[in-house]
Amino acid sequence: MNGARSAHDGHRIGVIIVRVQMVSPGNRRGLSRDTGSLLDQITARLVAAAERTDHLRTRLAEAEDDLNRLRVAEQVVKEILAEQPGRERAEEPGDESVPVYQGALPADHTHHRAAQLLPRGRLTCFRRDFTWSLFDYHLERLQPADFLWEPATLCWTVRLDARGTWVPDWTETEPDPVPVPTIGWLSWHIGWWWSVAIDHAQGRKPRTRTEITWPGDGTSAVEWLRGLRSTWLTVLASLTDADLDAPAAPFPWPQDSEHTVAHTIAWVNSELMKNVSEIGQLRMVRAAFSE
Repeated sequence: MNGARSAHDGHRIGVIIVRVQMVSPGNRRGLSRDTGSLLDQITARLVAAAERTDHLRTRLAEAEDDLNRLRVAEQVVKEILAEQPGRERAEEPGDESVPVYQGALPADHTHHRAAQLLPRGRLTCFRRDFTWSLFDYHLERLQPADFLWEPATLCWTVRLDARGTWVPDWTETEPDPVPVPTIGWLSWHIGWWWSVAIDHAQGRKPRTRTEITWPGDGTSAVEWLRGLRSTWLTVLASLTDADLDAPAAPFPWPQDSEHTVAHTIAWVNSELMKNVSEIGQLRMVRAAFSE
């Protein structure tokens, strides 16, 4: 209803602008100079109001998307709790009237749902899906120029070398102060550690950092990250409780760290959440500067 009202208001403003503009200089004979100037001021204010209406309509659509994501997350939580052994659903007064999201669940949700994982695995999937939904929110809104935007003088980014390969800024010891990474650098960073984690999980020889380069543009980087996530979903869907308790590969921890595969999965989710928040903050700051 709010969206329809916003569209209706925008239409009304547009009609008023057209009517005011129809009072062209040729049609203003008999009007004083002050009246003509007033018409010009009214037109300018109406145009500004129309622009604000369009902006509000866009923000409203984004808010509706966020609301749908929250409803999906609520539905997943209810399903997880319902599967816990010995847990009975409490009857609450008026429970029948609680709105439940009836739309289609994301493809990744049906993926882990079809995998018929144990409750422990389902909880792992929920954490993973929730983090990715936050990431997806920003991925869908990233602009090509966002990736190499440098928010400060001291920055780490990705650069084209003499061989035509995009390589990241890097030092073996963390500098002080720490450079601010660009979104391009962060997207490479995610691709690097996630690729190595997948190599270990699939029993392949892990690639080195220098073997993993940035694809070269924002669109390709997003496709790369989505592909890594798809591969990671396949890895997780095959795990049993025994697999989760098995010793972890020596990444990101050293050999014989006493960590398990479950620790590695938790680390992947935490590292992704950290990088997602960094990318999201950079995207919003740049958007604010652009307005």
